[in-house]
Order: sequence, then structure tokens, then C-alpha cells
Amino acid sequence: MKNICFGTTSRWRQAFIKKMFGQLLPPSEFQLGEFYSSEFDETDLNSTPCRTIEDVQHLTKRISNEKLGSILNSNTFSPDTFVVCFDQLVVKQTPEGIEVRPKPKDRETVRRYLESYSNSSLHVVNGWSVFDVENQLLTLHSSVDEIKFKEFDQAVFNHLLHHEHILTCAGGFISEEMKEYTIKPFEEIQAACFGVPEQFFSFIKC
Repeated sequence: MKNICFGTTSRWRQAFIKKMFGQLLPPSEFQLGEFYSSEFDETDLNSTPCRTIEDVQHLTKRISNEKLGSILNSNTFSPDTFVVCFDQLVVKQTPEGIEVRPKPKDRETVRRYLESYSNSSLHVVNGWSVFDVENQLLTLHSSVDEIKFKEFDQAVFNHLLHHEHILTCAGGFISEEMKEYTIKPFEEIQAACFGVPEQFFSFIKC
């Protein structure tokens, strides 16, 4: 049986993994391990020019790999373990090109982000790194999902703007609080929004 440990402190990602783990991975073959905190150099977000979605995909893979390295350097794992780290960025198309949106620094930034999503769309870019301890094998992956929204009403806008955890969310949006405004059914996009794409589970099962 394989043990899968995750490097993530995201409350939404952890909750989604705990909820979906046994449903998306055979419990007879995989068990959920521990969650670990990880580190990366945030200057990467400002110093790396991203002109295309593909550039953002490369960046999320690099950051997830840096997080993974910090965990592997400070912990010891049994051979039957996969260690996984994720990174998520939001991309918004603007007249000037793409804008890469990590976690917002303040609520004025949140306000600007939210105003741009109403009756519009964004792209969620997820990168993840997987280390197979037994085979000493590292693989890096990424995915892109477009999320389209209906027009927000003022109540949800105000709720999100003042949400206690909004500054911890890439792109300044909390998908679970906005699910009634998504064009696609939320169940079809929740994995990408929570930062654990369905492609990840497909890869692990292989």
C-alpha cells in the first residue's frame, strides 16, 4: 500500500483531499499520510516574467518543486511513500495581456480582483510535484482550467471582500463561496479550484 503525504497548509485543499481521497483513490492501494508545511522564495512571483499561460504553468511547477525540496530536506519518509506539493496561481486576461494573481496583499487588491471576475472569467493554473521515495523519481505536472462567472450581486461581493481568509487565497477568490455564480456546475470545477486537479489523481493511480 502506498502512503501519500502532502505539502500544503491550505485549509480548502486539505479539506478537499480528506473528503475525496477515498473516493478518487482505491483505499485498498493508497492511504492518506500527513500534511506538511513547505517553503519557497516568494521573489520568484515578482522576478519571473510571465507573458503566456504556459509561462505560468512552468512557474507553478517550479514553485511546487521548491516546496517539495524544502520538505524532503527536513523530513525522512519510508520507501512506500509519495510526497506531493502543489502551487496555484490565478491568471486574468486584461487588455494589456495576462495578469498573474497570487494571494492578494490587501483588501483593495481583493476588491479589484473581484470586480474583474463578475460576469467574466479567470484561469486557474495548478502545478504539482510528486516524489516517489522508493524509486527516487521526481515528476512535475501542471493543469489549466477556465472558470466562468455570472454577474455577482452586492451581497456576495461584500461577503468575499471582508472574508477572514480571503488574503490566503490565490487570485482573491473563494470558489466554495461563489459556486452559485459559476457557469459550469461547481462539482465539475471544484478540484481545480481547490488546487487538487483531477489529473493528479489520474496520475497517482497509474
